[in-house]
Amino acid sequence: LDENRMRKRLAREIYVWAALDHPNILKLLGFAFENGRPCLVSPWCGNGTLQEYLRKYPDVDRRQLVRQTSEGLEYLHAQTAPIIHGDFTTANVLVTDDHIAKICDFGGARRDEEARTGLTTAGLEFTNIRYTAPEILQGSSTPSVRSDVYSFACVALETMTGKSPFWKTEKDIGVIQKVLKDKLTPSQEDHPGLEDADMWDLLRRCWNHEPSDRPT
Repeated sequence: LDENRMRKRLAREIYVWAALDHPNILKLLGFAFENGRPCLVSPWCGNGTLQEYLRKYPDVDRRQLVRQTSEGLEYLHAQTAPIIHGDFTTANVLVTDDHIAKICDFGGARRDEEARTGLTTAGLEFTNIRYTAPEILQGSSTPSVRSDVYSFACVALETMTGKSPFWKTEKDIGVIQKVLKDKLTPSQEDHPGLEDADMWDLLRRCWNHEPSDRPT
């Protein structure tokens, strides 16, 4: 990103993040410069990302982590002007020393009215393809509450099984083909560790290729 776009992104991130206050949202403490570079200051989360935490504590209560991330995302979407995270992945959830999940990284976030005006079709700059809703991949829509819901289901799946969506497909282009051309969603066959039929039903509804049919 060029310097001007970086500044705009940073200003937008501060604008969105500073107003947030929820147990499952990482708190913004302030803004500083380090060697001339801007830095956002937040509490230290000693357990690292959700990915790292699950590797370190494989026997943790994974449903509780799914519940915490869902409550954080629900808080964002429940604002008077809903906040779209736009890049919701297990890498953008940190876990505190007290084992609490905190959603972080609001560099791709927008308030809903901004997203709907088309100010961000550039979301793919920040996005992990495996967590991205099909309408975003094909460029037919900007990030929305419903694309966040799709991404949440991907995060929930990885939290429960330790495997990312389409983990058997090595290259991103292969994932894009499966999602857009073959209309596939992550399969229970590839994630045998999750046997809960009700959860699979919820995940599949969140992955519906028609955004309006996803739960919110």
